[in-house]
Amino acid sequence: MGNLAQYSRLCEKLKKQPFGLDKIAVELSQVLNNYQKDEFLLDLGGYKFKIKPGRTYIMGIVNLTPDSFSGDGFSLLPEQSFFFD
Repeated sequence: MGNLAQYSRLCEKLKKQPFGLDKIAVELSQVLNNYQKDEFLLDLGGYKFKIKPGRTYIMGIVNLTPDSFSGDGFSLLPEQSFFFD
């Protein structure tokens, strides 16, 4: 959590860091610039999504890869899991 000034300072620090963090700084700067616009387009690969001010948008991520269930006691073998018929 932070305000625009704090995120701007974070971007400046990230630009000086190794491991590709400078690229994250560029993307974060673009997001911050878009945040201050009346509306902007979010590029989602083959789709474009128009973000409008004053609207609430909800996004969710569902991870259904086999390793997302590791460590919780469920088997990765279909014949040993109650999730599969």
